[in-house]
Amino acid sequence: MTVSRIENQQLEEGAGDRILASFVQAMVPSFNSFNTSISDNDEMFLMALENSNGDPTQAAIRYHGNGLRIFQAIQQIITHHFGSWDNLSTFLDFAGGYGRFTRFLTQVLPPEHIWISDIYPEAVQFQIEQFQVQGIHSTLTPTEYKIDQSFDCILASSFFSHIPESTFVPWLKTLYHNLNEGGLLIFSTHDVTLAPNPFALSASGIHFIPQSESRTLDPSVYGTTYVSEEFIQHSLNQILGPSATYHRIPKGLADHQDLYIISKNSSPDWSTFTFTYPPQGNLESTELNSSGDWEFKGKVWSLNAQTAAKSIELWVNDKIIHRCVPRVEGSWVCHLNHSQVQRDDVVMIKAIGETGNLERMLVCQTLEKLASLESGHSSGKGLAEGIFILGGMHRSGTSLSASLLNSVGVHLGDRLVATTIGNDRGHFEDLDFVEFHQNVLRSQGLEIDGLTLESELILAPRYQQSAKLLLKEKTQRPLWGWKDPRTTLFLKFWAELVPSAYFILVYRSPWEVVDSLYRRSSDEVVAAYPEKAVELWMHYNRQMLEFVRAYPERCFLANLDAIVRDPQGWIQGLEDKWQLSLGAVEPSVIEPGLLQRDVSQTRKPALIQAFFPEAITLYQELETLAGSWGSADSIMPAELDVEAELEKIQALSPQDWAFSSWQEVGNATKYQKLLNLKQNECDRHAQELQRMRSQYEESEYQKSLVQKNIQANKALLAQTQSECEHYKQMANQLRSQLEQANYDLEQTQKELNQSHAEAVNINQQLVNTSAQLQNTHTLSADIQAQLNAQLQDLNSQLHHRNLELAAIKANKAWRLRMKWVQLKQKLGLIKE
Repeated sequence: MTVSRIENQQLEEGAGDRILASFVQAMVPSFNSFNTSISDNDEMFLMALENSNGDPTQAAIRYHGNGLRIFQAIQQIITHHFGSWDNLSTFLDFAGGYGRFTRFLTQVLPPEHIWISDIYPEAVQFQIEQFQVQGIHSTLTPTEYKIDQSFDCILASSFFSHIPESTFVPWLKTLYHNLNEGGLLIFSTHDVTLAPNPFALSASGIHFIPQSESRTLDPSVYGTTYVSEEFIQHSLNQILGPSATYHRIPKGLADHQDLYIISKNSSPDWSTFTFTYPPQGNLESTELNSSGDWEFKGKVWSLNAQTAAKSIELWVNDKIIHRCVPRVEGSWVCHLNHSQVQRDDVVMIKAIGETGNLERMLVCQTLEKLASLESGHSSGKGLAEGIFILGGMHRSGTSLSASLLNSVGVHLGDRLVATTIGNDRGHFEDLDFVEFHQNVLRSQGLEIDGLTLESELILAPRYQQSAKLLLKEKTQRPLWGWKDPRTTLFLKFWAELVPSAYFILVYRSPWEVVDSLYRRSSDEVVAAYPEKAVELWMHYNRQMLEFVRAYPERCFLANLDAIVRDPQGWIQGLEDKWQLSLGAVEPSVIEPGLLQRDVSQTRKPALIQAFFPEAITLYQELETLAGSWGSADSIMPAELDVEAELEKIQALSPQDWAFSSWQEVGNATKYQKLLNLKQNECDRHAQELQRMRSQYEESEYQKSLVQKNIQANKALLAQTQSECEHYKQMANQLRSQLEQANYDLEQTQKELNQSHAEAVNINQQLVNTSAQLQNTHTLSADIQAQLNAQLQDLNSQLHHRNLELAAIKANKAWRLRMKWVQLKQKLGLIKE
């Protein structure tokens, strides 16, 4: 199958889409651009499908989850060495398969910077088409691998963990030489401690087993390889010389394979690099506690301190509901109120790492699926585990019995036979087993429906191998099985091939089976030879009788009447016999009206008694062997006068006429049922026609109303148009007024601008005048200060002169002179 790319508008289509969408949205950095396309030929997905019990959604989650873990590991290395993805211009994903890692790489690198290489041409083409990357077809031998491109980084994950010693070093050398200077080669290996027999190492430190998950590659060139670190060191020395350096990250790839890193012609410092592992864990049980709330229990563990889970987060439909903290020993318990979740809601449980940047999705599933874990944890009878093989003659109630098993949790296949007119509820037949049985019957020239009396069915070796492969694909589930009436012809074969299987065998009275075959009227063998219906019943039930006697501990034989009478008791009987823990039967599974038992009230049982008494004897033996799970009725209907009926039958009806008549009645019954179905279909069509007629009449009435509304709207439209014209005129007038107002506003604005300019000019003059006045005041103050200083100086000089004059006047010489002058004046010798 192909899991197509998720588109946003498709995310709500079905539980599988919702579950996968929730996982991608929660774990992928760029959800909208993430390509979830998976090829039909992707062996990594096929292996995930096997490990997911055939569930394609859970397989896709496992597939993408492993790809994400690889990407997270490589991203840590790239960030430390290159700084960021932006600093890489070329990246080669060698042996990259169908893009489990590439789809994450395209979210951080442009596709034109990415090259992928693989031995499968279809894988290369798939990646080119899906991710628009460059592709390189790889080769079986490294000497033939010729490319012109070199790379900043080459990743070879899960490649060197699968190749023999003869090509190990040559491939290392080839990839190393295709690195750019300073580029990184990152490759992974299985450490020797993982080997099933570590003592089988070669002298150089490598152990190769010619076996792998690949279904097509030669195991001698692609198997499973285990190496020691000394072997890696020795291999690098052969390529780089004795000074070769590398960095090893134990279990760095998906917590399993070791990662080795080497750089071309450089020795990066890895001493400051701390690799962080995401936490690990699981969900162990889901059950309703005594308070009626859902209780989830599990474990978490770590590879180092950085991986320890600091919390467990419980999400419902992409919203976090609850967070709990793990206990010291690693166990955890989260609770969810029953009112917060419905059975079809998607529940996610995540373990959040100590650093917070890495997390691990422990489970992503609907509550309905998780709730199935209740079985096997609350009962003391044992675990819900086992392989159930359900057999019985056609039309004996094996489909109804299978539906009961299915309702209590037994997985009966992913690809089932479709419903038919004879099985309205479905056959519950796994097509894989049906087709297997048909192929074996066809190979021996027998009817593929199994309507044969052949007893010795010896399977050719190729079919025995096919059966083993089929079982290998199916045995991933703890509680599974299959139902196919043809299985009754192969009971001994399956018993030897599956020694742990439980056989559930269902029988029914011969007259009810024969009547049902006639009413089905789809078997050419029975149509051509009606009595063969009884012979086939005897053949099938004789096979079951002999098998139960040979393997009593592995068989549970029951009459369909007893199963219908007490379906839960039948399940209880299975539990008690084999110490199992199954669930409760869904009440809606059993619908007794689907079983036609009217034939028991007719002379048909006596008809079989008359012509096939050995069938009645065989039926009695089955009833005896079944014990309490036989029919509650007597072998022959109590109200039937068997002896009288036998006389009438033997006197009036030859064998072939009797059974032909019975067959014709069966055919008529089938045709009546078909007619009833057709009548019901016609009634439905008539009701649909009446409904459509009513809708038509209603539409006509609505049409008349619409027409009236149209007329009214036309008048209103005319009035509206007139008003529009008036409003247009008003608008034109307003437009003219607006234009005049805009013109006046522009003029006013100009005048305002001019006035503003003048005001600015006057203001500038005022500022200048103020400055001059300030200068004048300053100058006047300076002059006043100078004048005051000069006046003070003059006063000081005058004072000195007055002092000097006073001193002179006080001098005797001065007084004598003055007296002399005065005398001269008196004498008139001088004038005053």
